[in-house]
Amino acid sequence: MQTDFEMIIIGGGINGAALARVAALQGMRVGLFEAGDYGQGASSATSKLVHGGIRYLEHFEFALVRESVRERARLLRAAPHLVEERRFLFPVGLTGGRMRWSIKAAMVLYDTLAGKLGLQSHRYLSQSQVGALEPQFLPGTPCAAYAYSDCSMDDSRLVMENLVDAWSLGAASWNYHRFLGVEEAGRDEEGRLTLEVTVLNLRTLRERVYRCRKVAMTLGPWTDQVATAQFPSAEKQLRPSQGAHLVVEKLTSTSSFILPVPGTGRYFFVLPWKKYHLIGTTEVEIPGNVPETPLPLDVEIDELHRLTAHYFPGTQVRVICAFAGIRPLAGGGGKGNGSAAVSREHQFKALANGVYTMVGGKYTTHRALAEEYFQFITGTPPDESTEGRLFPGGWRDGTERDAAKRRLRDFPFCDDAIADTWLNRYGRRALELAEFTQSKPAYAARLSKDEPLLAGEVLFAIEKEQAASPLDFYRRRTDIFFSPGGGLESLLAVENLFRENVEGYAQIASQVDYRHYLEGNRHRAVA
Repeated sequence: MQTDFEMIIIGGGINGAALARVAALQGMRVGLFEAGDYGQGASSATSKLVHGGIRYLEHFEFALVRESVRERARLLRAAPHLVEERRFLFPVGLTGGRMRWSIKAAMVLYDTLAGKLGLQSHRYLSQSQVGALEPQFLPGTPCAAYAYSDCSMDDSRLVMENLVDAWSLGAASWNYHRFLGVEEAGRDEEGRLTLEVTVLNLRTLRERVYRCRKVAMTLGPWTDQVATAQFPSAEKQLRPSQGAHLVVEKLTSTSSFILPVPGTGRYFFVLPWKKYHLIGTTEVEIPGNVPETPLPLDVEIDELHRLTAHYFPGTQVRVICAFAGIRPLAGGGGKGNGSAAVSREHQFKALANGVYTMVGGKYTTHRALAEEYFQFITGTPPDESTEGRLFPGGWRDGTERDAAKRRLRDFPFCDDAIADTWLNRYGRRALELAEFTQSKPAYAARLSKDEPLLAGEVLFAIEKEQAASPLDFYRRRTDIFFSPGGGLESLLAVENLFRENVEGYAQIASQVDYRHYLEGNRHRAVA
């Protein structure tokens, strides 16, 4: 019995994209279907951190931390344009905080677990050193700190890097295709199971059935809802919680901070990210169905404002926007009360013959997790690992980046602002974008006075990265959504490009409205 694919993946977030990359590297025929846009759920609403999870040490999750700190280093090497090392301050001596000896022990263990793949080692900063480095942090309050290294990232672009690599290896994928169901279709002469997967094309509103051997669900927070709709007896696997973040204009602080939320046992982050500062996250449990588009709540925004004012009194915080995401935490791993105590470990399950789910995990370990999930599904480990494989935009060292920038500056439309933006966004693929933009004179048209945005980049996102709407482009192909203007200056021109070049755009636009998204995420551009 002929099949369209050996494996069909349902869900195009970071785990689905990484699994497609792993499976395609083994030579499998892989098809991926995503109901919305790639990474539009939890995978683009993170704290933008590639980190080992130093706070998990207090729950004795040593194996998870060890794997995380090592995968952190591998990501830094594979995607240096998207992952950046940062120095964090972990304060000592705050009321309700950890004792210095326990923090010191955690720091030593954190560095030790990383082994040869570790970053810059931790060091102790005295009260006077902290005050000199960060005078706006708790002024007048005696507070020492430990400085240690972790990384920040561009989560949306990491999803895309996984997909672009998967495509180069032969995988196929479609966004705006909703999974409707899976059924057994019998077995072939060799006794191999055949499954039929029905999907709805949201651009044309037409259904189609695809045949495959295996179905891998990577649905993140929506796993339980989809699984129980298809298999009513399936046990729930998740304990979801919502986390919100504020994106604010650059603060005077130059360090990244991990800070206790008083009276909760939780932590939140304050870190420089791109041209801005990111503050988050909150923890609000989701008792019912997970919303399709999570939005930040008043209580979450108020909490982040209070915490920032507590630790940085007198600092003027100019909010650009907020965003919220749902953490797909594995429900069985809790240690204590509250979602902050739920393990980030993962769970795999077989829902039916040939149909599998995964929940949990950390963004940092997505590469290793995809290989482990592949082995669970197929029964054998991958023949070839992605461990040492560069992402399509990655480079071996900084000299490659410098050479790429020199080549970009040879293009007449490419000034320093465009060259730097493209290199930070696409890495080596910036040269591919430049060649694409040069292919037609109209592609070099500048669309914005505020942003280094050319028409060619929009069309590149459509043709090479399957963007189907301005929201896809502003929020996940680029970081323009986070800018003070939110992209409104160029929106009309960008909408026209999508209307002229995306099949079924009218249908997509009826479901995805960028201005409405700006409003829901409290963006100052529409305030």
